[in-house]
Amino acid sequence: TDGQSVNNLTTTIGETVNLYAVWKITTFADDTWEQIKANVNSGNTSNYKIGDEKTVILSNGFGTHTLRIANKTACTSAQTSTTACGFVIEFADIITNYMMNDSKTSVGGYPASKLYTYLTTTVYNSLPAALRSVISNTTVVSGHINTDTCANCAGRDANSNFVTPNQKLYLLSSKEVGGYSNYQSDSYDTASSTTRKLDYYSIYSNVSYRIKKYNNSNTIWWLRSAWNDTGSGFMYVNNDGNRIHVTVATDSRGISPAFRIGD
Repeated sequence: TDGQSVNNLTTTIGETVNLYAVWKITTFADDTWEQIKANVNSGNTSNYKIGDEKTVILSNGFGTHTLRIANKTACTSAQTSTTACGFVIEFADIITNYMMNDSKTSVGGYPASKLYTYLTTTVYNSLPAALRSVISNTTVVSGHINTDTCANCAGRDANSNFVTPNQKLYLLSSKEVGGYSNYQSDSYDTASSTTRKLDYYSIYSNVSYRIKKYNNSNTIWWLRSAWNDTGSGFMYVNNDGNRIHVTVATDSRGISPAFRIGD
């Protein structure tokens, strides 16, 4: 390895030993997480392409899954949510199915949900330690509901977007996965202006690229965007990738989060 000292390459006095450098192209699939973070921090990511994939083994019975590079572009000052800024990696498949809440409510948005707690504890802790050590803190902005449709808001603030700093794993939003499919979904996400479309969904704009699988079957997967025209639902991506719409929080849908690497 680089800088290593070696002894006894030959037992014959005066013999010449020729050493040759063998150059290896760095790849997202083969590099360690430590190497990936170092390359991201140094700007040396030309060999990492949008859509490149890497397998990861999760504990807690979640099994083996596929990660892919979803973004490399930096944000502008307009993005107060850093969820689509810089080097973003998303799960290309579904980890498991889980409900957003155990009651039909979206009051308090994504940060108040049962899924938020499950994702940031159980799912996050199932990641390999080497991966957890390189994940960056991310500021996640998520939308709120329309209080005119919420009869039981119980005094909780539902009139402004929810900001959760220092997040590791997070769900994506309607805007970040392309948005504006059926029902003009972004208009129902009050936080859509705080983020941007990920590079992956700009390059691969066909809705088929939003399809994700669980146990080899196309599966509906959750977004963090609360549907602001109701007090009971969050947005999802349909199992054909074509529709972003609303489903009640008690439905069990796919979990497919993202995270960022780099300074």
